[in-house]
Amino acid sequence: MYYKLNIYFFLICLSFAIIFFTYVFFKSEIFAEGTKHSYYLKYYIISAFLFLLSFILLFLKKKSIFAFITISLSAFISIYAVELFLTFKFKEPPNEKLRYIKEFRKTDPEIVPMIYLADQMYGRNINDGIAPLAGISKKETIFCKEDGPMIRYQSDRFGFNNLNQIWDEQDIFAITIGDSFTHGACVDTKNTIAYKLDKNKFILNLGMGGTGPLAQFATLREYLNRANPKNIIWIYYEENDLGDLIFEKSQPILKKYLEDDSFSQQLTLKQKKIDKKLLRILHFEIDNRNNIKAKKIKNFIKLKFVRKLVFDKISNNKILIPDDFMKIMNKARMLARDKNVGFYFVYLPEKERFIKNELNNGEFRNYHKVIKIINDLDISLIDLNIEFKKNYKDPVVLYNQSQLHLSVLGYNKAAELIYKKINELNK
Repeated sequence: MYYKLNIYFFLICLSFAIIFFTYVFFKSEIFAEGTKHSYYLKYYIISAFLFLLSFILLFLKKKSIFAFITISLSAFISIYAVELFLTFKFKEPPNEKLRYIKEFRKTDPEIVPMIYLADQMYGRNINDGIAPLAGISKKETIFCKEDGPMIRYQSDRFGFNNLNQIWDEQDIFAITIGDSFTHGACVDTKNTIAYKLDKNKFILNLGMGGTGPLAQFATLREYLNRANPKNIIWIYYEENDLGDLIFEKSQPILKKYLEDDSFSQQLTLKQKKIDKKLLRILHFEIDNRNNIKAKKIKNFIKLKFVRKLVFDKISNNKILIPDDFMKIMNKARMLARDKNVGFYFVYLPEKERFIKNELNNGEFRNYHKVIKIINDLDISLIDLNIEFKKNYKDPVVLYNQSQLHLSVLGYNKAAELIYKKINELNK
């Protein structure tokens, strides 16, 4: 009986260890393509510990087994009690979408929420062979809220955050490409980097929150000819652009932009189809609101907040640069060269860099490696990491007090510095 008890707990622990290791291996080596070893190392160590523990259980005496069970249960309950506390402490604000469900349910609503690239995962069953790269066109769009009020903007004819008439101009100075910082989170349209660059010149903002280098390159490929600008200003955000690239490479349509230089979805000709798909995704989300509850339960089971508090702070900025990052930047450079368009790479630092005083740390977010790639490709570089520090004793003042995005002052200063450096580079 005693030996059977040992075997029983050995099999339970070993099974859990195998399942846990398999999941970690998939996330680290297959999904992340081995670029996040330092992040997943701690989970590999936990896997190894579970394997070792399962074999130790074979040799424990009866009293030791029951002591192990008691300690394990106590630890289990304590950890989830902490997770429950943190879940309530960091409770997310009410979903703005839920306030407008009646409006959103309409076939042609007047107000729509911003639908991000990741949101399209909800619409995987809507298999129409198209991957939108912007929002719904010509709608009042609910964007985001940080230190100030909820930000909304009127989307242009292609779903971007612009004054619609700019697309009709023949002399467009530049387009800006990037993520939420380029998109303008969370400030009014008139305080975005694109709007503030130069009031006397036409600039199109093709930034979109939640995107990384591959989706941004796809955006460039789809909309460059329609905009016909004199310059491309690519704004790279150091905190998450490389991580977003890993996710984007798992999307079949986006991957085609990397593999086939002639591939195009012809998105400028399909806006009605894009709007229709995004509205279907929105309706799908509304009809499946229980998925939100399921996601919260899933996060609770996976100890989202405990991991973030204890584990994910360890090596969370040490991601290897995917090989395709250099490939994408080279393709973007070649595209600009073929179109005889100026190309500028803006390195935008995250708030955490200045809080931790990591300005001169070349390892932080692969700073030196990213800069080297850009220099090796002979792309004009505008390093706001250096410029912010040069102009402000404490660059944290350029960011929202409680959130990660730039403040109105930060966007204005970024635009000023970018425009100044472009002029210097062209002398």
